[in-house]
Amino acid sequence: MTSNTAVDQNLLEVAMALGNHRSKKEAATAALQAYVERLKGRSISVASATVNNDKKTPHKPSGRVD
Repeated sequence: MTSNTAVDQNLLEVAMALGNHRSKKEAATAALQAYVERLKGRSISVASATVNNDKKTPHKPSGRVD
């Protein structure tokens, strides 16, 4: 699929250099893949970070007891 998108050329050139990409398309594809993986990881970590607000469950302190 061909797409015409306005992209910051300086940012794209830096990404090409840092990622050792041979083309702008390769750099853009790698950036989008990294972005999608980061978002997938964020949604997984948010979903797994639920808090138990059950008032019936006693709080068990963790850590050192003096």
